[in-house]
Amino acid sequence: MISKIYKLIFDKPRINALFAYIIVGLTISVLSFIPAVTAELENPNGDGPASPNDPDIPLIEVVFLLDSTGSMSDEILSVKSHIQNIVEDTMSGNPRPNVRIGIVTYRDHSPEDETYVYKMFDLTTDIDQVMDDLRDINAMGGGDGPEAVADGLHIAVHDIDWSGDAMKVIFLIGDAPPHGLGGNGDSSFKQGCPLGYDHLEESELAAELGITIHTVGCSGIDDYNHGTDVFKKISKTTGGKYERLEYRRVVAADYYESEVVAPEYADASRDTTYDERSGTILVSNLNSITGWAMRSAAMEAGVSYTDTGNTDAGDTDFGNSSGSPHYNGTTGGVPTDENKDIPTLLGLSFVALLLVVASVVVMVRRHR
Repeated sequence: MISKIYKLIFDKPRINALFAYIIVGLTISVLSFIPAVTAELENPNGDGPASPNDPDIPLIEVVFLLDSTGSMSDEILSVKSHIQNIVEDTMSGNPRPNVRIGIVTYRDHSPEDETYVYKMFDLTTDIDQVMDDLRDINAMGGGDGPEAVADGLHIAVHDIDWSGDAMKVIFLIGDAPPHGLGGNGDSSFKQGCPLGYDHLEESELAAELGITIHTVGCSGIDDYNHGTDVFKKISKTTGGKYERLEYRRVVAADYYESEVVAPEYADASRDTTYDERSGTILVSNLNSITGWAMRSAAMEAGVSYTDTGNTDAGDTDFGNSSGSPHYNGTTGGVPTDENKDIPTLLGLSFVALLLVVASVVVMVRRHR
């Protein structure tokens, strides 16, 4: 018995044949497996975040600067319910960008508001943290008409941890102008911000730092003296756009489904515009404005999307009545998946390994 095994193992022709099978099988296996591993490690369009220090990965930094006084409840709810989908949509491009989100919310100075002048939540790639931060923001208070817009701008421009090489965007979303414009119900601070901040100076500094400010005028902004004009000037100074929110009434259940609204926000009874008899709510195009602007920033940074056609990011009209022609508030354009062949390659690798095992078995059985 031992003699037969010895001859089988050490018989030179059989050894050569056996090793030939093994070498061919292992070569096929390795050549098939390496591309799969390499693609998986690079994975520019995968679920995991790209390395924040990779200079080849576009970095998009966005701060939502929100008026959180009592009249802004529906707009704040819209940001809460859509921001996750908007971020995911922005990250669906090729190459997959890093997206950092921050929040600054403002109300007013005492005695007009006794809660806070502003709150800041710095930039992060952790969308769960962003959602937690948003849960802490509710609409209340505000006092007289104008609000601490200049203070909010100052914090967003100066105190946010902006990166030097990022595409930097601020969305100023509000329904009231800053103090100091005169003739607009300014009860306490007709001279302007009590801390001396000036909204136009803050805008000019933002432009110098490469920060684009898009301003969004909510319902009521037109009721104030120069309210719309100020928002337009802030955005124009930085090369941004001003958009006036447009509102329409929709069936709540259908809207939540089509917009993929998170379950915790898909509760019509929480919406101040809810009409129980018709089951409808009043919605705006805020998600389309912010979503398409974020995509445009990413496109300017070199990110491409399969559903953008020949649209020039620099000429995009964010504020058409239906939102961007390519963005509907959901996770829309998914780029071509360059790693779609990974399962096939892994399968071939497994088959190659099986062939090696089968070859060994055949050789042993043949020479018993």
